[in-house]
Amino acid sequence: MRYLLAFCLPMYIARTTALAQPLTPSATRKRVLHKSIAYSTRDENCIMATDLSFPQRARPMPPLAFGILQELQAIDLQLDALQSEVAQLEAALVDNGGIETARGTLAVLTKAHEAASATLRDAELALATLTEEIERKSQRLYSGSVVSSRELEALQADIAQLMQQRSAREDNALQAMVAAEEAESARAEQQEHLDSLESSFATLQKECGERLRELAEEIPKREEERAALAAQSDRLLAGPYESLRSRLGGQVLVPVSQGRCTFCHIALPDTQLRRTQQNQELVYCDSCGRLLFAAQ
Repeated sequence: MRYLLAFCLPMYIARTTALAQPLTPSATRKRVLHKSIAYSTRDENCIMATDLSFPQRARPMPPLAFGILQELQAIDLQLDALQSEVAQLEAALVDNGGIETARGTLAVLTKAHEAASATLRDAELALATLTEEIERKSQRLYSGSVVSSRELEALQADIAQLMQQRSAREDNALQAMVAAEEAESARAEQQEHLDSLESSFATLQKECGERLRELAEEIPKREEERAALAAQSDRLLAGPYESLRSRLGGQVLVPVSQGRCTFCHIALPDTQLRRTQQNQELVYCDSCGRLLFAAQ
């Protein structure tokens, strides 16, 4: 015991003396720093103990930004409609409404009319020639220049035969005239039809040209709006959306209404419906494969 007091007493006196003396600024800073480190180490140990003993609950994911994606899809559908209209207008300009067919028909009818007219001219010429022959022989018969009874009989027989031929040629000429008139009527009707088609096509060309010019100005504006919305869209949604657009086309982001996909109208299972209503993950329709979301 004596040896213990002899060893500890000087240390106690030195410690007491040191605490009684005022601290210098540097000593104060060292003591504060020492306490801060001690407290910091102790706090860290406490936090580590807290983390190990009581794990924190994971925070729920925020709802996905389907609103911007809906606006993006609306513009995409507008662009689809505009581009489809452009294709239809260009096809209408290529297909000239059957004008070429009408022109071909008119050419055929024109040739038929020309042939009928030529046949009519030939029939009229043959009839005129025969009529002149009859008149010439009739004048000779009644002129008194023929005195022989045998020659008179022969001349009368020739005139009678020519009269029969003229009757047949008159019938031929009449038929040729009717055919020529019908051919002319058909040609004139086809010409009128062609004129109507060409007039309508000219009007269509003007209207389509004006509309195409309007679309050429409107489509780039919509594309700029789309690019701006695409830059704001959620990256978790943009990739799947673009993939579906390229694969399915049309509307690929579909709201759920009354527990059904509003695109294919198939009822959703309860588990899938709950996941969709949370709007926190990508949920696809098992029937049509489109991306589902709960309408707010």
